[in-house]
Amino acid sequence: MTNDVAAAAAANAGSASLSTKVMWAILGLVLVADALDMIDSTVTQIAAPTIVRDVGGGEALTKWLGSSYALAMGVLLVIGGRLGGSFGQRRLFLVGMAGFTVASAVCGGSPDPTLLVVAVGYEAARKPGPRVPP
Repeated sequence: MTNDVAAAAAANAGSASLSTKVMWAILGLVLVADALDMIDSTVTQIAAPTIVRDVGGGEALTKWLGSSYALAMGVLLVIGGRLGGSFGQRRLFLVGMAGFTVASAVCGGSPDPTLLVVAVGYEAARKPGPRVPP
């Protein structure tokens, strides 16, 4: 009987370490996604003069890029947290990551300033970071 107890304890220890490894992997993924968001907004601000020159927008475009991102993220962050609580955080994270990728591609290929500002706002709405329900 002692061998059975020891075997069960060893099996539990193995599954506990596996779940710990999985939890660390999930944490790493969420941190990478959050860093991706910060890098994206920083690159947008650094590249603003080049974006203005290439897309043909004026100085107002630089301000709109930052403002549309901050406005969309600030307004939709609480709603995203509530949706994550209702539909599942994993599902919302995956949908957000896919939307963020599509919006980034649209930002990169936008031919005019209006589409660029709308795509940046959409990108902020699809931010794939941690959204904790209130």
